[in-house]
Order: sequence, then structure tokens, then C-alpha cells
Amino acid sequence: MKSKIFLRVFLGLVLIFSAVIINLYLLYSFGFFLRNFGNVGCRIYLFLQHLIEVEGRLLNLHLQPVTPPFRTFKDVETLGLALVIILCSWLLSKSLLKTIQITSLCVLPLGLEIYIWDRREFWIHAALIISYSPYTSWFSNADLLLLSGALLIVSTAGLLMKKSRMNVA
Repeated sequence: MKSKIFLRVFLGLVLIFSAVIINLYLLYSFGFFLRNFGNVGCRIYLFLQHLIEVEGRLLNLHLQPVTPPFRTFKDVETLGLALVIILCSWLLSKSLLKTIQITSLCVLPLGLEIYIWDRREFWIHAALIISYSPYTSWFSNADLLLLSGALLIVSTAGLLMKKSRMNVA
């Protein structure tokens, strides 16, 4: 019993950590902290830059920030974190609708942040690595926002309908 509770708490923490890291990387990548929070924002930016440099050293990568190889690495890492979010939400809920709902809730802020603070990137492809494939190069940040919003609405409606059917029966 205790191991199940520990596993659920651990997966919940991994889920939250992954969602926060994805959003922090996005805010870092377009200089949000530097532009909006003055001295404190500069400290946050430098701290995140230091973490990224440490990660690069640990992985034996010599990538300069804001270069195509660096962005490709960060895109792969972000897609990996998105897969972690999907996996953790599946393991926590064992329900496809709840998995879709949790994942879209974690991804929705990405599109909103880009729309609010970096509109020039809104209609551009969601990730540099996606632009390399002829099948996914059309997927933009706007599509990310619309898709995650639509999936959140549909999954929530499905869960509410399922719950109302259980209450009637």
C-alpha cells in the first residue's frame, strides 16, 4: 500500500517537474526574464543559463546557446519531457481521457506564453527538429495552442459525460 502511494507521489512530482522545466526553458529561450523582471529576472536568466551549461558539460556537449545545434538539442529534450508527461499521466490515471486532459493542461501554457509574450514566434514551427520532417513541418506554435485547447475541452467533456452516465445508472 505504501509503495503505491509513494509511486503515485513520485509520478506526480515528475509530472509537475517536467511541465515546469518545459515552461522555464521556453521563457528562457525568448528572454522573458531579462525583459520583464529587471535585476531579479537577470538573476533567474543567468541561473537557468548556468543549469543549461552544467547539463551540457555532464552530457559532454559543447553547444553554444541560441545556435541551431543547441536549439535542436533543447527541442529533443522538450519532446522527451512531453513524453514523460504523457507516460506519467497514463501511469497515474490509467485512463486515456484523463491522460489527454493532464497532458493538454501541461502543454497549454506553452502556447499561451508564446502568444502573450512572443507573438513573432507564434506562427513559426513549434520546434526546430519538427521543421526537418516533411510530415510535421506545418505544425506551428499556434497549432500547439489550438490542439492542446481543443484536446482539453474534448477530454473534459468526455469525462463529464462519463461521470454523468455513472450517476444516472
